[in-house]
Amino acid sequence: MSITIQQIEAFITVAEHLNLSEAADRMFMSHSALSKTIKRFELSLGVQLFIRENRGMSITPEGNNLYALLREPYRSVASALDTVINSQRIKSSQINVGFPDSYYYIPYYNIIKESITKFCNIKPSIEINETIHSYDDLMMSLIGKGTDIIIGQTAFLERIKDVEVLELFSSTSYIVIAKDHPLAVFDSIAFHQLENLTLYVIKVADENEQRKNINTMCKNLNFSPKDVVIVPNTFSLLHAINAGKGVALFAKVDNLTTSMSLKYYPFPNEFGNAAKVKIGAVWFPHSVSEDMRCFLDILKVTAAESDYYEQKNTNGRSLMTDNSKLPD
Repeated sequence: MSITIQQIEAFITVAEHLNLSEAADRMFMSHSALSKTIKRFELSLGVQLFIRENRGMSITPEGNNLYALLREPYRSVASALDTVINSQRIKSSQINVGFPDSYYYIPYYNIIKESITKFCNIKPSIEINETIHSYDDLMMSLIGKGTDIIIGQTAFLERIKDVEVLELFSSTSYIVIAKDHPLAVFDSIAFHQLENLTLYVIKVADENEQRKNINTMCKNLNFSPKDVVIVPNTFSLLHAINAGKGVALFAKVDNLTTSMSLKYYPFPNEFGNAAKVKIGAVWFPHSVSEDMRCFLDILKVTAAESDYYEQKNTNGRSLMTDNSKLPD
């Protein structure tokens, strides 16, 4: 019998939700991966734990008994492991910061790089360790204690349970096409001109969920793409657009980091709010050391001084600082 901690965690999570989709979101796994994990657990035990039905699922008497037996021991083990990991991290002389791979390409991440430089000047004995992940792996790196802080689109990262979120700034999305694309002859582009073109997006969530959200977004923007192609990273997206395979709704990239010939069109005025994407830092509050708090304070101040910072006026409306310095 070969049983893993992941299988036990999967069993307990499914038992508490009795919904594979909800449990998969909680564990940041795909629906199919979680289903396979549960089946392997049942095969190892030789016991059926859940009954799959058209309208959902229910737990068997055997599953219910096992849940009662495992729930508290599992939580004790998980708590003990967290205590050991967190105590070592707080004593550590480094802070591990995770980013999506767009960190390499997009100028607004220079704010983070500037913050790291400031922090290292203040605390030269503390090392900032920067790692790059896909969005799925980025979230799992925080949950699995591989990173102390992760930075990216808050709409996805704040899904992690029990985290603190510091909104840093707003990035601006553009309609991105190749410079030799047929649409590139126009001075401006309306969304209806993207009708029946292939839309490229970077994977940030369960693929079925993401496709559903993308289709809703496109409907709100008044166009229907011919197809939605989900790619694993920023380079794959930029390469496909540069090759004329389709279009993207994405931030401007730093021309110094790529030789690609891309053209960027602002969203039409009536869709200006849809162009704004919140970027923030996310961490577990119980693992914050004094050094990490210092780094977060520097991040906050540096972001507030940037051209990408978004403030609120007394009426609660968003006010962007002067964007005239945004890179072309």
